[in-house]
Amino acid sequence: MEFDGCPLGFMLAEHALPANILGRCSPRRRRMQSGDSSGQARAIESSRSYVALLRRHIRKEDNILFPMD
Repeated sequence: MEFDGCPLGFMLAEHALPANILGRCSPRRRRMQSGDSSGQARAIESSRSYVALLRRHIRKEDNILFPMD
């Protein structure tokens, strides 16, 4: 990729991470809906990970990437 090694390349690579977290959410949500209490805890854990990832990513965009413009 032409952006490897620069802040934009790093930020673009981070865009693939939410799909990984959301991919883990679906089976956990199904377990939770079927009454598996461990599924609920794991679904909550995945959801919190997703929110934390987005917050960190947006903070980097706002404070590092966008000011470079």
